[in-house]
Amino acid sequence: MKRTRFISLRLLCFVVGISIFILQISCTHQYSNIDTKSKNIEAQLVISLTKKIADAIPQATAASGNCSVASPSFSTLKNAGIELSCGSCHNDTLLRGGLSVTSYNSVKNVTESTDPNAATIYRNVLPNAKMYSNTTQAINEALYCWIKGGANP
Repeated sequence: MKRTRFISLRLLCFVVGISIFILQISCTHQYSNIDTKSKNIEAQLVISLTKKIADAIPQATAASGNCSVASPSFSTLKNAGIELSCGSCHNDTLLRGGLSVTSYNSVKNVTESTDPNAATIYRNVLPNAKMYSNTTQAINEALYCWIKGGANP
């Protein structure tokens, strides 16, 4: 169920992005003979619409810190969808960034402490970090709790 919902959300984001792009092109070409003031109004409308759509899509945030299990196992990351979201690049074959999310040892190597905020893997999924756009709230929560709980196998 979570996997289907995640794929549906990704597909929705893709469709919305394409629609906005087409709308921007349409506005640019369709109204090329209109004065600059009208073009600015059209551009502001497209920007406003884009922002409203982006605001409606749920964004991952830093973990709440409310861990229901004191020492979760590595499998909780898989259950949260880490392989689905991150595994296409960070797998045993590609090893982008030297990381495979399918391997406990690989993930453990970027988990330098039991403080999630000091762990490279967790810092990279926080808002404004380089992997932020590829994560979900469930993954952030699972990573946080797994690291805080001792990064168990």
